[in-house]
Amino acid sequence: MSTIRVDTITDEVGTGAPHFPNGATGISAGAGSVQAWVNLNGSAFGIVVDGNVSSATDQGTGQYVINYGSALGSSSYQVAGTAVGGATAGTYGLTSNSAYTPLTRTTTSLEFDTERTSTFSLEDCADINIAIIR
Repeated sequence: MSTIRVDTITDEVGTGAPHFPNGATGISAGAGSVQAWVNLNGSAFGIVVDGNVSSATDQGTGQYVINYGSALGSSSYQVAGTAVGGATAGTYGLTSNSAYTPLTRTTTSLEFDTERTSTFSLEDCADINIAIIR
């Protein structure tokens, strides 16, 4: 296995961060950029891999909080995500406004639920992926 270690990654002319195809620049203050992301195992609870996420908390069955490593400039951001691998067969999703706990966005954290969409019941999911886009 190889390891690459660098202090700085810049764009091809050396003037800033590399650009994604849409022109956004990774974790940055620019509009349209990913501010934080996480792959979370909600069944055997823990963060698998992340960017700008300092910690996560299991609030109960299907209920979670992720905390950002660096505060975001605003709580007006998009949450994109998937949830799969629940305890029973079915389709799962992140809830943006459930009867249990509404999705709560702040500049320092995100509170969300995972639920089985056919029954609207909260369930832990083994593979939760979230991207915070601003």
